[in-house]
Amino acid sequence: MNIDFENLIKANAMSVPFNGIIDDISCAKENAARVSKADMLSISEDDEKYIKLRQKLASLFHEKADGSYSKLEADTYIRQNTMQTWLSGKRKAGREKLALFVIGLKVDLETADELFSLQSHPLNMNNRFDYIVACALKDGDDKEQFGDDIMGYCNIDIFKN
Repeated sequence: MNIDFENLIKANAMSVPFNGIIDDISCAKENAARVSKADMLSISEDDEKYIKLRQKLASLFHEKADGSYSKLEADTYIRQNTMQTWLSGKRKAGREKLALFVIGLKVDLETADELFSLQSHPLNMNNRFDYIVACALKDGDDKEQFGDDIMGYCNIDIFKN
């Protein structure tokens, strides 16, 4: 399932009349909120990257785990509540959990690098952790092998909560 979020957002944005202020009375009647042009301009580049990351995570969740939280947890050790907080934007995905996500769901290296770029920075082959992630993806390692390698080379318990 491929959702075109950009065009969906544009279509909805074009249908809302902007007058620069929020009309509290009509919002209460319509049970909706209106966004001013100033509100739309205040989204930072980091916010845009995180929105794209959340969209990409949602798409991969449906594509690779069939939208099943039990399959996601079995493949990645990422729990339903963790994934839901990422997708809702209540919490950002950390680098270690993002690594479990890409390794467990067997995401290709190019897509994984895009996800890490949106999260903070692309995979860096001079960084031991990033190098192990890239090697695990290339070699098709499972989450257990990846966890053993991260523990052995980086002394990080990737499976801790």
